[in-house]
Amino acid sequence: MAAQILPLALRAQLLQQLAAGERAGLALSQTLANLHLPPPLHAGLAQVQRAIARGETLSRAGTRAGWFSPPIASQIAAGETAGRLAAVLQRLAAQENHWLLCWRECRARLALPLLLFLLSSLLAPLPALAAGTLSLGSVLMGILIKALLIIALLYIPWRVYTAIRNEQPHGHWLLAGLMHIPIIQRYLWDYVLCRWLNHWAGLIQAGIDPASASTHSRVSMPLPQLQRECLQLSQLLQQGMAISVALLQLGWPWPASTISRITVAEASGTLADLLLNLAAEMQHQQSARLRRLSRLIPRVLYVLIGVGIVRGLL
Repeated sequence: MAAQILPLALRAQLLQQLAAGERAGLALSQTLANLHLPPPLHAGLAQVQRAIARGETLSRAGTRAGWFSPPIASQIAAGETAGRLAAVLQRLAAQENHWLLCWRECRARLALPLLLFLLSSLLAPLPALAAGTLSLGSVLMGILIKALLIIALLYIPWRVYTAIRNEQPHGHWLLAGLMHIPIIQRYLWDYVLCRWLNHWAGLIQAGIDPASASTHSRVSMPLPQLQRECLQLSQLLQQGMAISVALLQLGWPWPASTISRITVAEASGTLADLLLNLAAEMQHQQSARLRRLSRLIPRVLYVLIGVGIVRGLL
């Protein structure tokens, strides 16, 4: 049974160190010996070192130790097969660092308004409580409701994030439900599509044909329905259909300009580079949307704080 997947921050740090060792031309055993990891990961490191000494690949040993999620492991395996491990590790490290900085920025923006919202819940009812117009039970009930609201605001995005990043089935039911909410659906779909395109493009660049890459990349899709559509894409490509036509037939929301670029790239033999560029563009678009959302939520909370204070003073 595979170990729990590493948190994003540790995974980004690990990939960065592995990529640096590969770029420096060190043997994998030397790179592992020079890794700087926190003490809780030392047991996993020793497990990987023993596996590498027995002749196992980094992708297989790292997956068993909980270092890599399935999409990352499959791309590392492709890099090992194609002799492009350094390039694959470097791209994965950059990708994970990008999302790490984005999530940290959003978390920092949300921390203060959430704290102020909680403090306002404690302070706003005090004048009414002192005047005797509000009972202690009502005050405690109001605080409890607001505390539960804060927990929900934090829990739901975190559960969705965990399900997407680590492919953990216990979060899929929530993700499947949110995918049916019109306001949220577009954000989630674009994020899932961005991650899948990163994975698919990485496999193609590592030398795997697009049809086989589509089959392998289904592990980055968090819902069974999307995984089946990846297999359907693979079948269409195996039948000789052009990638641009196959993507349109699946009905995924690809812009016409993107389909046109894919058509040109297929004809010119630059498909892998184009797909990686598209993945990078989509990744930056998603991080920009996430930042805009993280700026909107504090404004809503500040309005709620102001309404709560005014009601407490009246």
